[in-house]
Amino acid sequence: MPLLLIVFLVVAADQGTKQIARTSFGVGESVHVAGSFWIQRVYNDGISGGGLKGVALPVTILGLIAIAAIFGFLAYRRALRPIVLFGFALLIGGGLGNLIDRVRLGHVTDFIRRGEDVFNVADLAVYTGCMIVFVALLSMLVQLRTRSS
Repeated sequence: MPLLLIVFLVVAADQGTKQIARTSFGVGESVHVAGSFWIQRVYNDGISGGGLKGVALPVTILGLIAIAAIFGFLAYRRALRPIVLFGFALLIGGGLGNLIDRVRLGHVTDFIRRGEDVFNVADLAVYTGCMIVFVALLSMLVQLRTRSS
């Protein structure tokens, strides 16, 4: 699947689910889903999970820089494995999803609660993308080291 299509799908899923949360739940209102998971609408002006509260502008600027850096890296390194590109697409889509909220609303809408942590689809995409890229790049380094030994 092309990189930009994955980015678009992540942003669309993120923005769509956030809109559902904003129109279906009042701030702080919650409903139990299963196990330790709840749906609870929360405004977050910090980073994922509620850290660094009150620093929306620096976080927004950092997000823009990170997205630009990833695009720059991808433009420079054209021959990456598809799984790495998929991971980067999740990172970019998640970053853009939260960036749209920060620019439009001044905060991010989180609605998936597990214990003290509250997050959204964009956060899940960023976490998953990071893990995919990390594991894939680590695997590539191990293979390079094995070949050179």
